[in-house]
Amino acid sequence: MSVDAGERASVPFNGRLSKSDYLRAMRLNLRPRTSAILAYAIFLAIMLVGCAVKIAQGEAITYLPGMLMVLLFPVMYFLLPLKIANDNWNTHKLIREPYEGEASPAGVRIKSAVGEATLPWDSYFASRMTPSIVILYQSKTIVHMLPRTLFASDADWEGFRALVRAHAPGAPRGRNRTLLLVIAIVAIAVILIAVRVFTAPRP
Repeated sequence: MSVDAGERASVPFNGRLSKSDYLRAMRLNLRPRTSAILAYAIFLAIMLVGCAVKIAQGEAITYLPGMLMVLLFPVMYFLLPLKIANDNWNTHKLIREPYEGEASPAGVRIKSAVGEATLPWDSYFASRMTPSIVILYQSKTIVHMLPRTLFASDADWEGFRALVRAHAPGAPRGRNRTLLLVIAIVAIAVILIAVRVFTAPRP
C-alpha cells in the first residue's frame, strides 16, 4: 500500500490501559449522536409541559409515573453500563496487562501476553476518536482502546490519529438505533399512561 504525502509509514505504541482510560473509552462508546439527544430533549420538553398543565389542574400525582420513566432513562442508559464497566475492570485481569504494537497504512499490529495479531484497516467496521483516546471496533463487542498514554510523543499520537482518519471507518451507528428504539418504547409507554389518565372517569 502506498503512503500518502505526510502520512507516517509506521507509528509504534506500548504500555497498558489505566482505569481512567478504560472508563473514558466506555463513556465515549456510550455517547449518543446529536439526533438521539435532540429526540430525547424534545420528548422531555413535551413531558414537562404536560406536567405543568397537570400541576395547574391540581392533578400532578397522575403524571408522575410517566415523568419518572423519562427522567430515569438517561440515568439507566449511562450509569448502569458504567457500573458494569467498572466491575469488569476490577475482575478482568487481561485488560490491565501491557501490550505493544504499531499502526501503519496497512493496518494495526497488536502484541500482548495472550498473543499477537495484525489487522488490516478494513477488518474494523467503525472507530471513535477524541483528543485523548481512539477506539477501533473489530465488532460491536470486540474493541481496541488506544489512549494517548501509549504513544511516546505528540508526533506519534497525531501520526496515529491521522492514520485512523485516513483508513478507519467512522463512528458506529447501531447504538444510536438502539437508543432511538428505547426512546420510542418509553414514549409509547408514557403516551399510553397519559391517555389512561386523561380518559379515566372522574369521581
